[in-house]
Amino acid sequence: MRRIDMEKSFETQVSCKALKMQQHDFINHLQVIQSYLQMNKTDKALFYLDKVVDEVASLDSIDESSCRNSYIG
Repeated sequence: MRRIDMEKSFETQVSCKALKMQQHDFINHLQVIQSYLQMNKTDKALFYLDKVVDEVASLDSIDESSCRNSYIG
């Protein structure tokens, strides 16, 4: 396998792992919110949701230009 192909393969594996981790976290957040709602703790569900939204909004790790430049096609 050529070096450039190996680098792309590695980048793809890293990206897939990151997506799986994000999926796990997202499902966990939804389950927490669902639990609060099932217990009729709407105020806690909304507070938790606000925290999650703030946390996601504060992420600076995603740079759109680097995502566009790393397209593997």
